[in-house]
Amino acid sequence: MSKFYNLFNCRTFTLLSFFAMMLCSRHLKAQTPLPPIEDNGAGYALNFDGTDDQVTVPHNAMLDLTTAITIEAWIKPEKNGTQRIVSKSTLGSVDGYELSISSDGIAFVRFNQYTTGDANRVNATTAFQPGTWYHVAATYNGTMIRLYVNGVEEGSKLSTITTIGTNTSPLSFGAQPTASDSYHFGGAMDEVRLWTIARTETRIKANMTSKLTSSETVGLVGYWRFDETEGTNTLDEAGNGNDGSMVDMAASARIWSGAPLGNASANDYDATGGYSTMLIHRDGDGVTANSTSGTFTGLQIYRVDDVAERAGATVPAGYTIDPLRYFGVKAIGTGTLTYIFVFNYIGHPGISNPNHA
Repeated sequence: MSKFYNLFNCRTFTLLSFFAMMLCSRHLKAQTPLPPIEDNGAGYALNFDGTDDQVTVPHNAMLDLTTAITIEAWIKPEKNGTQRIVSKSTLGSVDGYELSISSDGIAFVRFNQYTTGDANRVNATTAFQPGTWYHVAATYNGTMIRLYVNGVEEGSKLSTITTIGTNTSPLSFGAQPTASDSYHFGGAMDEVRLWTIARTETRIKANMTSKLTSSETVGLVGYWRFDETEGTNTLDEAGNGNDGSMVDMAASARIWSGAPLGNASANDYDATGGYSTMLIHRDGDGVTANSTSGTFTGLQIYRVDDVAERAGATVPAGYTIDPLRYFGVKAIGTGTLTYIFVFNYIGHPGISNPNHA
């Protein structure tokens, strides 16, 4: 469950209002020429039709990650059946790595299937619900394989391999490369990240709802935000030139993303005393979120440093949009999750008289 909050012209409150996000961007490393980008909040995502859509990144030796790897993505599945999220391997013929969805609707990660079968496969436990955004991440450090959903480890095992197989296949998003049955993904995808290191659970939780900055790029091989506003290329914002191409996808496959992403975030995954977290801006204003009921396993809040209005949107009568920032919440768990969300406006430069806020 994700909600977005515009916080302006209001006193301290709970659950005031929420808006969809969006708008403009920067790259971690400068590249020329830069395509136009929409970068407000999560910006754009790609919508895969589940039939023949995919993004392919040409083979590059730096994409053959052999002794350590982290694969991350935000996904919103919309179809049933086995599907590939990120893949550089081919079932039954080419060793490599893949992050996928099973026929049961749960995530799994697998290495070297061609030579080891499912010996190096780890399954998650969360059954994906259509229309819901999930963060999935898989790691391998040369010994252990781990799989996370929304920052929570759901599966792990000792690997039987010491290295991940290399190949000359392209890296594919939303399909299996070089195969007649490509297990096409159906739904939206955003914020794909590929690392040469096995990121820790702490770092995965810390960055899953915030976009990467130049200080968070150690080991980053590829970073695809899908925020371009035109054409059918997807830029590698890690600056390594691993740009992708949209295959059998029109430019209209770019849609406004609902993934919970901002410029800063905070989280709580410790059940002791309930789930509670806060995020304070340097101006002094900030928000807190506290779980109240439901089976929580985590709570994320994030801040977007932009206006909470996308192109073509209409502001509801009686509301003023904060041009500086807005906030969002990602409640993690099962069943109906409820929480109290409070805004402390003291210090906000747009509120000159708190008594009139």
